[in-house]
Amino acid sequence: MLTPDGRREASFDGRFYDVATGRPLGDGFGEGVLAISGKGVMAVSGDSMGRIALRAIDAGGKPPPPLRGVAERVAHLAFSPGGDLLASVGDAPGTLQVWDVGARRRLGGAMSAYFAGVPGGGGVAFSPDGGLLYVAEADGLVHEFVVDPARMTRLVCGRAGRELTEAEWREHFDEVPYREVCAG
Repeated sequence: MLTPDGRREASFDGRFYDVATGRPLGDGFGEGVLAISGKGVMAVSGDSMGRIALRAIDAGGKPPPPLRGVAERVAHLAFSPGGDLLASVGDAPGTLQVWDVGARRRLGGAMSAYFAGVPGGGGVAFSPDGGLLYVAEADGLVHEFVVDPARMTRLVCGRAGRELTEAEWREHFDEVPYREVCAG
């Protein structure tokens, strides 16, 4: 997998190599599933325990602590086009998690990515505008998730046709303090 600038190649041995010379660049950051942000500045590696290492490609020294989500092997990783979100999907039972890269925290709770119960799916990807997230199952079925807050607000308010009650808000957005979002 090449970095967007085409100068470095990421290898599944957890290292980057200079494309022109073939020489390794710095220490590896662990084996596992790999993703590179569109900006080419961040690499991630997901392992069998659900840990996700975030690291600047050119960073030296000791890496920061990994993200810790659901303890299952990371099967798929994808950055949003802007590099601010990271989606991870586990192998079994297939847990979908979305991470705020800058804050190094999970957004919302973990949820099942395989509604038909077919783990080991085909992958995870964001839409070009970063507002949608797609998860493919092994049988080819693709699920679409809205991850853009403004788009989600329009969708929820349009379906409800009114402001959400505090009880409805807690049911769906328990980690976020209640506020009116449908007015005007």
